[in-house]
Amino acid sequence: MTKAFCSFAIASVLAVGLGQPTFGQEDLARVAAVQSGAAGVLPDGACHDGHEGPVLQLVMQDLKKREGQFRIELYPDDPDLFLEGKGRIYKYFAPVPDEEDAPICVTVPSVGDYGLLVIHDRDMDDAPDFFSDGFGLSTNPKLQLKRPSLDEALFTVAEDETVLEIKLQYVTGSQKKKCRGKRCR
Repeated sequence: MTKAFCSFAIASVLAVGLGQPTFGQEDLARVAAVQSGAAGVLPDGACHDGHEGPVLQLVMQDLKKREGQFRIELYPDDPDLFLEGKGRIYKYFAPVPDEEDAPICVTVPSVGDYGLLVIHDRDMDDAPDFFSDGFGLSTNPKLQLKRPSLDEALFTVAEDETVLEIKLQYVTGSQKKKCRGKRCR
């Protein structure tokens, strides 16, 4: 087992919040307040069609294979809640688009600062598999041995639309072999 593999695997375990924290009433109230805003994955091509409020347009890059789904988790601007399962604002699932650079559009509760985690769930089981799934954060830091901080992933959602390019990282396989169109099915 290589040092790079161990670093990525440990950071990935920490990133998906497998250890469940204990939250007080104040923490849960903050999450509930943010969760009360309407949020969801918009249909294909609906980034601008009739939706009121801020939209996050995600473009996934460096896919290992065009299969499965994306697990998208949005976190509030609170370091104590970042990458903690009970601290997330939402967890969405979106199919992997057939075309390269096809955006996935999700609504966001309000304008502000957030952290985002994306998992390329290749076998669609909603359980991170560190040997096949890809991982990415909103600002594309390289995953390391330490748990990423909110400061490393913090981005600002604008009033209308915010575009993020998420570079997915995988434990196994070459990062240089990218999915191009339908060629890599």
